[in-house]
Amino acid sequence: MSHYFSRIALTPEGVDYKIRMMSHHSYDLHKEMWNLFPGEPDADRSFLYSIMDDGKTVLMVSEREPVFNNYWSVESKSYDPVISEGDSFRFRICANPTVANSVKGKHQRHDVVMNLKRKMREEGVELSQNEIVQRAVTEWMVRKAGLNGFSVDENSLLIHSYEKNETFKQQNGKKIVFSTATIEGSLTVKDKDKFRKALFCGIGSAKGFGCGMLMIRRI
Repeated sequence: MSHYFSRIALTPEGVDYKIRMMSHHSYDLHKEMWNLFPGEPDADRSFLYSIMDDGKTVLMVSEREPVFNNYWSVESKSYDPVISEGDSFRFRICANPTVANSVKGKHQRHDVVMNLKRKMREEGVELSQNEIVQRAVTEWMVRKAGLNGFSVDENSLLIHSYEKNETFKQQNGKKIVFSTATIEGSLTVKDKDKFRKALFCGIGSAKGFGCGMLMIRRI
């Protein structure tokens, strides 16, 4: 099934009014992306997006073609990559790396960095914050790769911009807290069907807040 790959940018009219939404993974931006698909307010989310480094541009993969408005320009093209086992790509992903733990019989998702930091403290092992981030996020990326039809070259991984994000729901003001990390590196496709699904459906959690979109460039 073909999707759309879109470059979405703030228009001159939208810059002053919307620029605050591009500074972080905010709930406002989440709603703005939904507004590019008018006419189906009750539909399930069928798109992924990622905020670019310039803070004014968003890349998106979607089932439907997004529609421009006064605040956002949209350039779209068909997205149906031809993938074979053994193909190699450079990749980049803004991820929300979490792990599921059982707490009092209930499964809860925890940030992988904080989870590893707790384990190291319990074991009496001292690691720097950067060492913990690199180890925890690398382990997460390797695990997710295996589940999504590809392998990663661990020596190629560059992990940066690990940070905590806070935003608030408009309806009830509830605070949402989640972590993000940008991961870059090289991968090799092992299962083309699983890999294509990852390209269209994303990897990990917090996809509604700009996480999980796997961007690739053939080597």
